[in-house]
Amino acid sequence: MAHIVLASSSPRRKELLQQLGLDFEIYSPDIDESVHENELVHHYVERLAREKAQTVLKLFPEAIVIAADTSLGRDGQMIGKPESKNHAFEIWKQLSGRWHDVFSGLCVATQQQMLS
Repeated sequence: MAHIVLASSSPRRKELLQQLGLDFEIYSPDIDESVHENELVHHYVERLAREKAQTVLKLFPEAIVIAADTSLGRDGQMIGKPESKNHAFEIWKQLSGRWHDVFSGLCVATQQQMLS
């Protein structure tokens, strides 16, 4: 079986792969997660997933790399990651009882192919 690397430190993503019965290792890359000017949320999460996969693939060139990123949007605006516990509660209050969108980008990559 191919060597699989999960490019994420997310406990939920780890759990999902375990539920599939996959044998994998985890390597969470340190990448710049800054939002580009006028970048749409769905483009942002796909770009980050691809950048994570590319970074990890350089370290594990024979692996199948699975990378993902998730972000929230509301009223057409991206809601970034909380900067503190208080900021997280503030975001939660803003979202509570209101419609919002959850965007996830996924990338599966090898040296031969990258799908996102």
